[in-house]
Amino acid sequence: MSTQQQANVKPIPGPGRMHATEAGQVFHGEFEGHPFVSIFDPTVKKGAVCKLNKGHLDIDFARWLDAAKREFNTTSLNRLQIKFICVNKDEATLKDLCAKNQVSTQAIAAVEESARLEVFFFTDAGRLRIAPSSKTFRETSRSFNNWKTSRKARVLIVDDSKTMRSLLRMILTASPELEVVGEAERPSQVEELIAKLQPDVMTLDINMPEMSGVELLKKILSYRFLPTVMISSLNMDEGREVINALELGAVDYIHKPANNEIGMMTPIIQEKILNAARVRHQGFGERLSQGDRALTARAGSSFKSSGLLAIGASTGGTEAIKSIFLNFPAETPPIVVVQHIPPYFSTAFANRLNEICKFEVKEAVDGDEVRPGRALIAPGGLQMEIRKEGTRLVAHVFDGEPVNRFKPSVDVLFNSVAKFANKSTTGVLLTGMGADGARGLLALKNAGALTIAQDEESCVVYGMPRAAVEMGAASVVESLTDIPHTLLGLKAA
Repeated sequence: MSTQQQANVKPIPGPGRMHATEAGQVFHGEFEGHPFVSIFDPTVKKGAVCKLNKGHLDIDFARWLDAAKREFNTTSLNRLQIKFICVNKDEATLKDLCAKNQVSTQAIAAVEESARLEVFFFTDAGRLRIAPSSKTFRETSRSFNNWKTSRKARVLIVDDSKTMRSLLRMILTASPELEVVGEAERPSQVEELIAKLQPDVMTLDINMPEMSGVELLKKILSYRFLPTVMISSLNMDEGREVINALELGAVDYIHKPANNEIGMMTPIIQEKILNAARVRHQGFGERLSQGDRALTARAGSSFKSSGLLAIGASTGGTEAIKSIFLNFPAETPPIVVVQHIPPYFSTAFANRLNEICKFEVKEAVDGDEVRPGRALIAPGGLQMEIRKEGTRLVAHVFDGEPVNRFKPSVDVLFNSVAKFANKSTTGVLLTGMGADGARGLLALKNAGALTIAQDEESCVVYGMPRAAVEMGAASVVESLTDIPHTLLGLKAA
């Protein structure tokens, strides 16, 4: 299934057993280490799901056929218009399975042009995959997207604090675009509520009884995708847990507002939840590539010690930055980063990157030298500029006013770099809501720097890069997987 196809598919809950549901079309993933698939017929508004055990395709094929017939109330699969496709060139296995289960491959193949579903058989791995046909996908994805954005986003609040649940409900219901459909006090209540209420997004507290929010998120994401925004206190321990949650697949995070912050935080929380509800899903169970070895910069490329790489990001940015950094060798140019992030979270983020990257990554402090082999992350709650002192570049970290609502702000960083930028300077604007960084990227471009904006398809939220592209600030628009290759002077394989 292509990334674009997966982005518009909503899963049917309950791996390993049958369900009737109106919640999507087709879904596949893994549960407890086993592949499983589900199908949905929009005509009769029913679906079937079954778990596939690797190496037992013949048994699971029969079980899936029985489930499909039972759920769609038919003795023949012809009316379901299923197109069977054999992968790995083992047509004999597929034909044997069809013959054994009295399925006419000729009859099914005859409806190829009008097929609603495509069934892919990976016979060497003992599994199958189901996807909408390209024709059906074009029709259903358009209507699904229109439907999702034309109604209120359905929110499930998960927090053991009654006070926090009440506060979040008050904040979210004040938005005309959000609807709180349920609340859970304990993790043990959550999965049943998800299956029953079919929320578009979930807020999830970090510290709860029974299990932590991160443990619950890992359990849920093991079999279905649900956009999740973590709710956390501002402390170092929870900062590390938030970074763990983002690595697992959480979309965003919010710190619990104090009473004197509610007015200021209300529109930000509403915006974060709404963006998460409509987030692009890049593939169930898949994480951004971490790369098992660093690429090597091509001789003569702009990826050299004399250059400077400035990066800005917001929602989805922690994983995007990580995926780029993990492609880099130890010999990097100086790197400076603004990620919209609160205090403590930025410390945990920098520490995590420093553990897994081949070069030094640290949270910047005022006076830090910007040098090759080092990446400086702007601290949460402060602004960061880069200043030139003689032949040295130095980070200036200070408690300035928010810019574009943010502290740190990408525009503050980019505009400071633009004052001395040249053709060996590169600015990169990644996924995030709002427009912070767009004007700064334009300033970098006008100063002669190479400017790169992440493309819409690979963004979690296509806000900041969109603003940059619309004002002509981007020299290049590329997918997240291609950006490191461009920076290294390589072409994607």
